[in-house]
Amino acid sequence: MKILYVIPTMGCGGAEILLATMARNLVKKGHTAHIICLEPHHETWPNFPDKVGLLNEIPVTIIGGSVKFKFLRNPIIDNLAFVNYINDFSPDIIHSHLYLSELLSRSSIKSNVKYFSHGHDNMPQLKNLSIKTIKFKALLVNFWERSWLVKQYKKCNNHFIAISEDVKKFLGAELPSFKNNINYLPNAIDTNRFKTKRDYGSIKGSFHMVSIANLVPKKNHIFLIDVMASLVKNGYNVTMEVLGGGPLMNELVSKTKAKGLEN
Repeated sequence: MKILYVIPTMGCGGAEILLATMARNLVKKGHTAHIICLEPHHETWPNFPDKVGLLNEIPVTIIGGSVKFKFLRNPIIDNLAFVNYINDFSPDIIHSHLYLSELLSRSSIKSNVKYFSHGHDNMPQLKNLSIKTIKFKALLVNFWERSWLVKQYKKCNNHFIAISEDVKKFLGAELPSFKNNINYLPNAIDTNRFKTKRDYGSIKGSFHMVSIANLVPKKNHIFLIDVMASLVKNGYNVTMEVLGGGPLMNELVSKTKAKGLEN
């Protein structure tokens, strides 16, 4: 198969690393993969893990392009470079990552191509109409974009990949007509990147851990606090720093104090 991956920019973020992990593994299985970007590479691109290995296996090309909207008007589409790339490469699959890629990659539908959207998170632009939408201009513009994009999704019988049950639930609620086209596929994490010679079989002395994430329900910090309480109860000398912000901050601080872990 020939697979074209579309992403706004290549940097050192989770979506970019996940895309590269999938693409490189498919190349090892005998498929052909290309990556195209809509914008110049992010400033973190030099820090991408094994960037040289990726570029030796897969071409990464900045092609530009955009789809711009004004409320109640047809979109202004700049996709000539994208269309030319498709015509030259003739992909079997177009696999888009992150919202801007959704717009450009669906601006020109090819009947012989299978289309996949990767749900790395709950894209707010896909939210359906609500009373709140009507009250705010920015949300109305988002809904206008969404209406156009859903029409394009229907033209190509779009399929969706959700990296978590939370994303799957969001897509099912906001795009109910595509419920049968949503597939849950957990993050393709390359565990070899995290292998270490250190023996974690026993903890000698103090052991320090750090968690970095948004303080939202799907990150499950509540469970993390229970784990810490269990470790302390069993006599381990452990500490944990939770770095982040979000709506659960007060609840997590309260539970930490209730478990006697504030220190």
